[in-house]
Amino acid sequence: MFISMPQFRFPVPTEIAAPGASYWRSLGLSTSAAWFVLTVRPREADAGTETYLMAWDTDVVDALASLDSDLVSLLFVAPHVTGKRRGMYSKQITEIWEGPDPENEGNNRVVMVGEDGVEYSGFFMEQGTPIRRERLVARVAASTRRRRSAANDD
Repeated sequence: MFISMPQFRFPVPTEIAAPGASYWRSLGLSTSAAWFVLTVRPREADAGTETYLMAWDTDVVDALASLDSDLVSLLFVAPHVTGKRRGMYSKQITEIWEGPDPENEGNNRVVMVGEDGVEYSGFFMEQGTPIRRERLVARVAASTRRRRSAANDD
C-alpha cells in the first residue's frame, strides 16, 4: 500500500480538482511487495490517458473491469527477493490473466505475462510455477507495444 505525510499534500484549487480527490507530491510504500503503474485510455472520443498507482494485482483486475477504458500500459515494480541484488526492478506487462490458484483450491490467482514472455504472479511478482490461464483480463494493444519497442531501439 501507499502512504503519504501531510507535508506532501498538494493544494489544488477546488475549481479544477476532481470531486473528493486529494493530491499528493510524494508517496511511500508501506510494504515491500510489488506494486503497479496502470495506464488506460478512456473509450470517449479524444480522451487522453489516465495513470494509476496500484498496490495489488487484484486492484489492477478490478480497475480494468470497472473503467470503460483500454489498457495502454502496465508496469510492475518489485523488490529483488533472491540473490545478492537489492532495490527494485520493473517489468512491462503485455497480458493479464486469471487462473486457478494451485495453493488455494477454489480461488483464482492473477498471472501477468511480461514482454519477455515470462509469467509473473504472487506477492513479489516472482517467476514461479506456471498457472493455467483460464480468463484473459486484458492485453496491451499491439500498436502500443510496437511504439514502445521502436522507442527502445533508438
